[in-house]
Amino acid sequence: MKRFLCLLVSLSGLVASNAAHAIAVTGCVQQGVSQGCKIIRSGTTVYNVSSAQPTPVVGTCGTVTGTIAQNAMSICGQGIILKPATWAVDSAQPKSRIETRPVVILPKQQLQIQ
Repeated sequence: MKRFLCLLVSLSGLVASNAAHAIAVTGCVQQGVSQGCKIIRSGTTVYNVSSAQPTPVVGTCGTVTGTIAQNAMSICGQGIILKPATWAVDSAQPKSRIETRPVVILPKQQLQIQ
């Protein structure tokens, strides 16, 4: 009986340690180290938001709400994975923080190649 109780207590601790942790993170989406991977930095913590729905666009700012996936792996190899996760763009922030600059295209005869 003692062994059964010890096993039961051990298993309950294991279940509790793998319980999901809900979190909300606000920030701007950045490109991760791997193609197709998207992250948000919050201080020194990096969150992998690649699986958020709707799909976050790099450069947009908003809030991702999700669950910290325990013992999960990703091809991104970067950040704490939030899955499932929901992405909401912050309407007060610009749609994109990526700088845009005008591009002037010159005809070939005006190009001076040295």
